Formats: sequence, C-alpha cells, structure tokens
Amino acid sequence: NCDAKCDICGADTKIKNFTFSLNNDGQSYAVKAENNSISGDIIIPGYYCGKPVTVIDDSAFARCEMLTSVTIPDSVLTIGACAFFGCDILTSVTIPDSVIAIESMAFHYCDSLENVNYMGDIESWCGIVFYSWASSPMSYADNLYINGQILTEIIIPNGVTTVGKYAFYNCASLTNIIIPENVTAIGTSAFYGCVGLTKVILPHNIVIGENAFNECTSLTDVYFTGTEEQWNAISMGLDNECLLNATIHFDYVPDVE
Repeated sequence: NCDAKCDICGADTKIKNFTFSLNNDGQSYAVKAENNSISGDIIIPGYYCGKPVTVIDDSAFARCEMLTSVTIPDSVLTIGACAFFGCDILTSVTIPDSVIAIESMAFHYCDSLENVNYMGDIESWCGIVFYSWASSPMSYADNLYINGQILTEIIIPNGVTTVGKYAFYNCASLTNIIIPENVTAIGTSAFYGCVGLTKVILPHNIVIGENAFNECTSLTDVYFTGTEEQWNAISMGLDNECLLNATIHFDYVPDVE
C-alpha cells in the first residue's frame, strides 16, 4: 500500500516496519526501520526486490526504544555506524557469519543487551572488523554464543593470524584461551573486561595491543611458549597489568594438535 518507488527498479521501497535504499553497486540494498516505533522481536529481511540486503544503514534502528531482539539475515555484510544506538531494552541480537564489518557505535547504549548469538565459528568471528569498542554488541552483553553454544573456552584456529581489536571485548563467560603459534598479534582491547578469564596460553612470537587484557580481573596464570628472555622482549601495549600480574609459566608446550 506504499507509493514510494525505487528510482532504479520501480519497486516499493517500503514494506511494513522497514525501508530500503539501493546501494551504489545497483545490485543490493541497505535497510533501516520505517520509524523508531518498531517494537518487539524482529527479523530483518534478507532480500528485497530480488536483490540481497547487504547493509544495515547508519542509524538504521537508532533509538528504537521498544526493540527487544533482532535477527540479522545471512545476506548482510556491514552493520552501519550507530545502527542500534540507544536501543535500551534490546536483550538479544543474532549475527550471521556473513558480517565482515561493524561500524562505530553500532551498539552504543544498548544497556539491556544480554546475549549475542553468532551463527558462525571462531575463525569467522575473529575476521569481523569492529570499528570501536561500542561497535561490538559484547560491549554490553555478557554472553557470546557460537552456533548455540555459550563461549567458555577458545582455541584460536590455525587460519587466524591476528585476534582483532575488540574481538572478545567484555566476554564474561570466557574462562580459558589458547592462542597458538600462528597468531602473531592481539589487537587493542581484544579481551578487555573478560572478568571470568583465569588462564591464557600465549605463543612466543606475539605482539599484544593496548588494553588487550585490561580488566581481566580473575586472570591468574599465563602459559608462555617462549623463554623468560623472550617474554621480557615482546611488544606489549599499555594497560595490561592483569596479564603482567599473573603467574607466568615459561617454556610451556601446549597439548594441542
């Protein structure tokens, strides 16, 4: 019943609760809420006018203060800046493994967010580019679920060379991390606020970013695969006292294939 039309394909650019705009490539769409009265549990459409929805627009659902859960379709590649800013009763978000970038403040002031459900694996989660700490839904949520399983232990996969900025920010359920030799860098605030973390295995050739383990207040043991001399020589950013104050076990040989 909407008379708004796409200039390219002539289709309605609105369906109930959502509006769409054609991306610059002419082959995909961006989506946003029709207005901020959208409420309850929503599933964002994955296709419109026969083309995939690949972008959640900047400020797409900002200040939708009655939104309680969001399921993002597996067509989406980018979640725009401030996309869910101020959705203050949002409790759950489901993110597909198609997402490769979440822009600045996408989940800022989502104060009630509890659970992040990621429909992929650790390798693909590590591949997401988070533009800022408030890009990550984990900046407010405590629980990260990977394909329905709450994340308590991580073995970083062989295909990962860098654990990116904010990758596991505030992941309170996380207790143990194994970072193998293929990983050469841990980004800024990658494990910031992982208050349940007690044990970390680190490779000898690692570079550790600023705040990477800040506020990891339960961390007691670090198992380092190099010597004490190598430990003293690694590049480590500021504000990693929780790591430095733990007991360091040198020359550790991890029992991982």
